[in-house]
Amino acid sequence: RIQILFEDLSMKVCVIGAGVAGIVTARYLKDHFTVTILEGTSRIGGIWVYDEADRTTPMYRNLRSNLPKQLMMFSELEHGPTTPSFMTHGQVMEYVSEYCDMFGIRDMIRFSTRVLNVRPEVETVEEEVGRRGENVRWIITTDKGVEKYDALAVCTGRYDIPHIPDLPGTFSGIILHSKAYKTPQEFSGNKVLVVGHRSSAVDIALDLSSYGVSVAMGHRKEVPLNGLPHSLLQYPAPSHFSHHTVHFTDGQNAEFDVVIFATGYDTNLHFLDESCDIETKDIPRPLYRYFLHPKYPTMALFNQCFLIAPFPLCEYQAMYFRDVIMGRIDLPSEPERMAAAYRDFERYPDRPLKYRYALHLDQFPYYDELATECGFVPKVSNSALAGLYDAVAKQRGSKPGEYREWEHELKDGVFVCNV
Repeated sequence: RIQILFEDLSMKVCVIGAGVAGIVTARYLKDHFTVTILEGTSRIGGIWVYDEADRTTPMYRNLRSNLPKQLMMFSELEHGPTTPSFMTHGQVMEYVSEYCDMFGIRDMIRFSTRVLNVRPEVETVEEEVGRRGENVRWIITTDKGVEKYDALAVCTGRYDIPHIPDLPGTFSGIILHSKAYKTPQEFSGNKVLVVGHRSSAVDIALDLSSYGVSVAMGHRKEVPLNGLPHSLLQYPAPSHFSHHTVHFTDGQNAEFDVVIFATGYDTNLHFLDESCDIETKDIPRPLYRYFLHPKYPTMALFNQCFLIAPFPLCEYQAMYFRDVIMGRIDLPSEPERMAAAYRDFERYPDRPLKYRYALHLDQFPYYDELATECGFVPKVSNSALAGLYDAVAKQRGSKPGEYREWEHELKDGVFVCNV
């Protein structure tokens, strides 16, 4: 039995990361506990920071969100009526900064502080006569020193370590990951292959194409992607290299100067000590409710799901974590939590490990479950947001170069698209 905290400003909670997840988590904890945010860089915003000279964030000059603004906001701060449905990275960053200042979050942040190690310190305590429990504290080692906290929120996200497939052969041109892509101009005069089929691959290929760069795509889809220009050739996935030649799985080959892999990211939770008892290869597991440590629920790993709207996901997880560590939510027993965590992990056994937490439309019932336990009633129903999310996903798949120009608004409880 793990002791859960109660509302006490002397209790210390550590939040690792000052991106979207870290900022909203701090907002929900700050009125009840003493919160410290450890941020490895000198800025807030996480992946939404754009700096053309900085290749460590996935933002690029022409990026716009692939989700509408109604799925890119927190419940306590709405976007203005003049904000377009699909925002630029700069507009998202302005929103995050406004939210941060609205709740005084900056004062909690220790910038340029790298977390090196996290481990639990477990103490057996006497709860009552004949009954013993465990008191867990979190020992955080940074490049500045060692501190002890009563609870821990890991908000470092999933977009840190680029995944580049190790293909046989040698490529004489330039290989990079989509995370390093910044502008189409730097590829002028080159023949570029973009590898991947998800949003980032399609968007970068279209960005290059719109600037007149000779670009093609290589992916594992059995049929060509819809809605792309006829000039944008599509190949199967690459199989191996030979100098400037890229060979594809169907036997075709073509010459390129640059290959951009838009092939996702690898989990980076290197600072979690083995004693945390979390498997981090491919995807962190086991996780109760997709984010809570099943044995030590005073530790949470936020935003580990795929195919989701990150702003509402992080907000619902933040309010649930707050209520868990305050003792407001009566959690099931540890064996029950562990069993539930493995059920979630095994729900889609045919998926690759890293996509086991891909929720898509399942995210909205999940939000409702968390909201109900927290006693939270959203202004806009999650069923309405599910309809919006599904409609935009279909538009993105059929008109990837056009859907961002369409506006969405709520009418009579249903989102309507104005083309």
